[in-house]
Amino acid sequence: GQKPELHPNITAGLDPRMILDMYSTADHLAHPDETARGQPAFCHRSSLPEPLLRCSDFPSLKLEKYLGAGKSKTVYRATMGSRSFALKSASLPADKSSRVRQNPFAERRRVVWMEYNKTLLMDTTQGLVRAKGGCFSRSQGWAVYELGERGCFGPLLLQGVAPSAALKMALFVSMIFACLEHHPYGFGFISDNKPEQFVVHEDWSMSLADCDGLRFYAPGSLGRMAGKACESNLDCVPNRRRPEAVLTPDNFCNPSTGHCGGED
Repeated sequence: GQKPELHPNITAGLDPRMILDMYSTADHLAHPDETARGQPAFCHRSSLPEPLLRCSDFPSLKLEKYLGAGKSKTVYRATMGSRSFALKSASLPADKSSRVRQNPFAERRRVVWMEYNKTLLMDTTQGLVRAKGGCFSRSQGWAVYELGERGCFGPLLLQGVAPSAALKMALFVSMIFACLEHHPYGFGFISDNKPEQFVVHEDWSMSLADCDGLRFYAPGSLGRMAGKACESNLDCVPNRRRPEAVLTPDNFCNPSTGHCGGED
């Protein structure tokens, strides 16, 4: 398969391989090819089997359906020929009906870029959506990912599904958490963990759709605050040694609860 090519940041001059270090408290980040101690064999998959989409492919992408927007990105279902993708864009505005106040373009582009490269670095981890391409220039900032044909896990929980489908979804959720717990980069923690963060594929398998809130901690770590209440947003950044670490929507301190969480 094709080895993922990381996309350089045109604005910050950061090495894409520094991204995972920025999102980790571990002193050492294992190389992606290293095997995690105790990681189940089913956690590894082969690398990307097809070329990634680039900037020149954007005119061929057709926006099919608006899926939502957050402070850092706008999400559409997009197609190119017979292929379907989840398009996460820093360039496209939120729908007029959305109440979300989006961050400035440069900040949105940086967040989309970081998530894209982090996903590429973890391409061989089973249970995470696969990046299918991206473009980051002075005027564009977008990335496309595999699409969950059946939509988000959350709405499906409210519908009646066959017992076999429910069992398969439960097994895949368990598998995803097992693979993150024993990941080579450290103990994987989904800071914005909720049903809507997972997508369901046609065969009822599942993937974590948003790697933005994925953090890694050293084995035995109690987390960034070690159980203490946060006092500022900086308390919610996994690695203070990286002052260039950007705050994502999952890195905000809620003063009323003392917990780190999302803005919306």
